Amino acid sequence: MAKTVFPDSKIQHTLYHYTTRENADNILKNGFKVASAVKGEGRFTDNFDGVFFTQSNKSYWNNEGLEQIAVRVNLQNPLDISSFPMDEAQYTPEQRQIADKIGHIMQIAEENHDKIMGDKYSQVVMAQQATRAFQAAGYDGLIYNSSDGHVEHVVFDPKNIQIIGTNIERFNSADKKLKQKMIMAEQLRQQVFDK
Repeated sequence: MAKTVFPDSKIQHTLYHYTTRENADNILKNGFKVASAVKGEGRFTDNFDGVFFTQSNKSYWNNEGLEQIAVRVNLQNPLDISSFPMDEAQYTPEQRQIADKIGHIMQIAEENHDKIMGDKYSQVVMAQQATRAFQAAGYDGLIYNSSDGHVEHVVFDPKNIQIIGTNIERFNSADKKLKQKMIMAEQLRQQVFDK
């Protein structure tokens, strides 16, 4: 189990980010960036402008080419709606209050989007304004069920993320061990033939 790097975080388990090898190398070199800083307008499909993680230690896109980065996050006040039923009619009174609050926050985000964009629509600007509205309401992240059935964690500020491991490191470590074994085998072969 990884050492707790954020003792006050409400999330004390490891989370995982899956991405391409190129993106993973960039993250390891420069740290995480929010989605709008990484994606272009044409590829932007997120509802929030943060960094996205899952609790699953296996890539749920069934893409063996994706790299895994394990992290710990510092979320002291995330909005956790992962236990909400899919059917709003089944909400408890407390869940209904939270849903109403979310509706109010999203209304603020939409108004801010319209002030910036006028009659045009931008998914990036909407995601940025939604994130800012949730931050203004006191939240530092969001936990929800994604459409593919996984629990997603959105961290609004990359400073609240600590990388604790990657499969890249494991692969690199395995490569080094293999190279060392090959060198040792070659040295042994040379010793036998030099006699």
